[in-house]
Amino acid sequence: MRFSKIRLVESFRASFERQKEYASELRAAAGKFSCFPNNCCDFSSLLICNYLVRKNIFNYPKIIVGQMREDPAVRHEWVRALGLTIDVTADQFDRGPRIVCKRHSRWHLYQFSVLETRNFNPDFLNDFHEYEADDLLLYYREFELKVDQLQVT
Repeated sequence: MRFSKIRLVESFRASFERQKEYASELRAAAGKFSCFPNNCCDFSSLLICNYLVRKNIFNYPKIIVGQMREDPAVRHEWVRALGLTIDVTADQFDRGPRIVCKRHSRWHLYQFSVLETRNFNPDFLNDFHEYEADDLLLYYREFELKVDQLQVT
């Protein structure tokens, strides 16, 4: 089977959408996904990076933090991996695309100035309180399962 980057990113998005109800049962951090895509760019970026690393698809993803040009108080995060800009939460903004999986995203270029580019930390769960980390791990396992299922269908 040939690896399809766009299909993988579509699977990320579909998995987050299918888990909205499940997320509402979780606390704190993972519970944010019940409002997906709104205010989920940070955690969805972490989970996408985690998936890419755990599945040995790409070992060095980066998380990009941008500041909205027209409203500097607004921040947004997305992933840079596989030579692509990957974003599954851009549609929380006016005229934002549902998914972005492109070498160069004009939408990101025009909407945001980059504040920070950081390497993904595979130990990111250590940055959360224990109960938050537990819920995020449960959520991630469901996310991973759904993405894997979508890849074979």
